[in-house]
Amino acid sequence: MTVRPRLLFLLLLAILGVLLASLGFFFFRDNFATHYPIKVLSAAAFRAGEIPWWNFADGGGQPLAGNPNTLTFYPDNFLYLLLPAHVAFNLHFLLHLALGWIAMKSLTRSNFGATLWVLSGVAISALSFYNLTTAIALVPFAFLAVERRSAVRLGVAFGLLALAGEPVMIVATAIAVLVLAVGRMRIVPIVIAAVISFVIAAPQL
Repeated sequence: MTVRPRLLFLLLLAILGVLLASLGFFFFRDNFATHYPIKVLSAAAFRAGEIPWWNFADGGGQPLAGNPNTLTFYPDNFLYLLLPAHVAFNLHFLLHLALGWIAMKSLTRSNFGATLWVLSGVAISALSFYNLTTAIALVPFAFLAVERRSAVRLGVAFGLLALAGEPVMIVATAIAVLVLAVGRMRIVPIVIAAVISFVIAAPQL
């Protein structure tokens, strides 16, 4: 596939994704009770040109940006500036499913393997939580970074995992990455990746 048809295909996929995200909500549990209301508050603050430091709507007030589970500094928050909150919210899930498929496809070199990943119990369960959804894409991306010995990709993967604010996922992925890195990556690229991840996560930290 040449560059122009590929760009057209990606554009059509993006339009389809926005249309699907506009139809309603696909997700439940903590997403409705906690994550969506918080993202609506965050979106209002971002549109007003402010960083959403504080949540005035819950429990008499509590930290918003200071709560890593709110993903206040995660890159896809720019969608809330461009789209209605529920569309941006839905796209967070759809984008990570698509990116997870791409990452696993590159890792396994198999469409079937990538599809199994996004339809697996782990991935489907993660869709119940806005913050855990990031793992669908970032965990295989981290594994792919080790396979390709890329300090930059590994640093980006862990930096974004840190912005998603789920420490158990970070630790579990780090253990798996260290196991995979034995015989594949030297200590210097791993240290470089750690520095990159720290820089990316710095706003949340």
